[in-house]
Amino acid sequence: TTRFRSTNTGKAVEHVARNFFVKSAGSRIEEGVPQHLVLLTGGRSRDDVTSGSRILGSAGIKSLAVASGDTDRSDIEKITGDSRLVFMIRDFKELPNIENRFLQSFEGPVDILPTPPVVAPTDGKKEVDIVFLVDGSINLGKDNFKVVLDFVAGITDAVYDEGDSLQIGLAQYNSDVTDEFFLKDYPTKDQIIAAVENVEYKGGRLVNTGAAIKHLREKHFVKEAGSRIERKVPQIAFIITGGKSSDDVLTPAKALADHGVKVFAIGVKNVDEEEVTKIASNHAMAFRVVNVQELSELNEQVLISMEELLVAKKETLCPKVSDTPRDCKLEVIIGFDVAGRTPGQDIFDAQPGLELKVRHILDRISKMQRISCSGDKAPSVRVAMVAQSATGPVEAFDFGEYRPELFEKFTRLRTRGPFILAARTLQTYLNKFKTGGADDTVKVVVHLTDGIDEALPELQKASAALQSGGVKALLLVGLEGVTNFENAMHLEFGRGFTYTRPLKLNLMDLDYEIAEELDNIAEKACCGVPCKCSGQRGDRGGLGSIGAKGAPGLKGHRGYPGEEGGAGERGPPGVTGTQGFQGCPGQRGTKGTRGFSGEKGQVGDIGLDGIDGEDGDKGIPGPSGPRGDHGARGDKGAKGDRGDRGDPGLRGDSGEPGTDNTQRGSRGSKGEMGPVGDPGSDGQPGSAGGPGKNGVVGRRGLPGAKGNRGGPGQAGSGGEQGMRGSQGPPGPTGAP
Repeated sequence: TTRFRSTNTGKAVEHVARNFFVKSAGSRIEEGVPQHLVLLTGGRSRDDVTSGSRILGSAGIKSLAVASGDTDRSDIEKITGDSRLVFMIRDFKELPNIENRFLQSFEGPVDILPTPPVVAPTDGKKEVDIVFLVDGSINLGKDNFKVVLDFVAGITDAVYDEGDSLQIGLAQYNSDVTDEFFLKDYPTKDQIIAAVENVEYKGGRLVNTGAAIKHLREKHFVKEAGSRIERKVPQIAFIITGGKSSDDVLTPAKALADHGVKVFAIGVKNVDEEEVTKIASNHAMAFRVVNVQELSELNEQVLISMEELLVAKKETLCPKVSDTPRDCKLEVIIGFDVAGRTPGQDIFDAQPGLELKVRHILDRISKMQRISCSGDKAPSVRVAMVAQSATGPVEAFDFGEYRPELFEKFTRLRTRGPFILAARTLQTYLNKFKTGGADDTVKVVVHLTDGIDEALPELQKASAALQSGGVKALLLVGLEGVTNFENAMHLEFGRGFTYTRPLKLNLMDLDYEIAEELDNIAEKACCGVPCKCSGQRGDRGGLGSIGAKGAPGLKGHRGYPGEEGGAGERGPPGVTGTQGFQGCPGQRGTKGTRGFSGEKGQVGDIGLDGIDGEDGDKGIPGPSGPRGDHGARGDKGAKGDRGDRGDPGLRGDSGEPGTDNTQRGSRGSKGEMGPVGDPGSDGQPGSAGGPGKNGVVGRRGLPGAKGNRGGPGQAGSGGEQGMRGSQGPPGPTGAP
């Protein structure tokens, strides 16, 4: 495999959004099928993820992310848009531990508090001393002990950022304590994690948790071990136990707390929950898990509990509130836009939930609660309702305290649309504040939209002008079917820490959400409180009793003409009329193009035989026919005359000489007579010899002249039949 040191997560997300979540790639996004992106990443991105996250948001693609290593959580939260959809793990082997929570997130974010950003002291560093005390007995076992060490390394990795001043110590215990390393031993995160991973399992049957806690106070949280307790640096102890202690834990735990150490206690498996609570400094710092595999799920909860303890110097965010009550006056414009309707059409048909939600919002904001500087008096709220049509602003009612009868004026706007959200819409709101508002009020705009109707840069300029004109906040609420609402949210301002949470019409408690926004705006503008922490909203109350029937209402106004009906059904055919007069002949048309050939007709019936014609003239001879086949073999012919004797052949070449041999061979054939030698010299006359032997026959002489022809011989016997001859030419054509 190939390993890379960094990733381009932004480009990857943008590529997937543009190439996979499209119809051509098989996506059913145009059919309204939910689209989900699951991002798994193990490192920090080296490019900006903003562009990719905006594309995902504008396309309505929901993102979930699982991240490990040194991944920048803020980047991942930009992509998901919700911190509850980010799952941080130390290693991907921990995926099974988050499986259930991850799958539930496809239906909606699981309400588990996200890991908060740790507030750093003024010098930009976190300072803290942390000592881990781990049960090393058979209560956990060797394999589970390794998982516990992974948890310790994970907590260390999560809280230790570059530039921080953190010191970590570790000890394991059974009947006694083994000090693995002290606070002063390792100055860097990598050294600490390496030391944790090298710890060896100790074993043992007996556990003395109380004695081990006492050992921590006397040997670890002291200056000699590297503790900075005298400098008021936060001191934290993590005690992880897997079984009931054989000694008392309450007394040493209280002594450790009195020493200035905050104690986190984690019980694993069948640990007595009461004992874990005694060890911890408070209930929020006591945890219990069924098995060690669930330890990884405690990371976020533990980090949340550690937030305040990791701050060396906590700033005071909220100034002291004056005892003198102040008047707080709010002016709120409620605006809306519903496009895509023709003049005269009812906008509530396109947005059926708009009418009821606006009633609830008006009722809720007119009954604001007291704020921190208003004493017993709640802020006053004056409301106006304005919309922007294509021809100009349309006002439902002017600034004033809301009364239920004013709602009817809003409903009269139902057929005066369409209404738009453009730069001139925001300019209309600013003009309304200048002409109808007071000078000493907190000005807020709440606009309900089905999508922007103009280029975003123009709207952003208008939003900036609205803010510079003295408006404290612009809140946008997405209507049903709103398009590109993430882009519209860029126009908002004044929402504080809730700016990432979209307000939409389908929220069950939308009126409460807007009332809380106005409450925070009033606290900041009137009381000077930059932030306000609201408690959890209570459960919805039960249904009230049915009220008494009201008096009959006044007779309504005459209704507007209804919309033009559609085409009716086709009527029955009428009576056939009389034939009209023949019209004048039209002009001759142009010649048409050549038509296509018709199909071949069917074969006709066989006709009658014709009469025999006259005899024709004799034709010319036809060409020769093909050569016939070979006939059968003929009879054997008569024997011919004996031929002449042929000439003698040439003398042949001499043969190869034989091999030498000492054995006497068989007598060879008589050789030919050699050539006659030269005559020798005359010898002495010999005596008369007897008769000699007959000489050899001489060579045959030349043939003599040919003799006369002899008479005919006797007739020979009949020869065999000859082969069949070739076929002759055809004869002449006969007479008819």
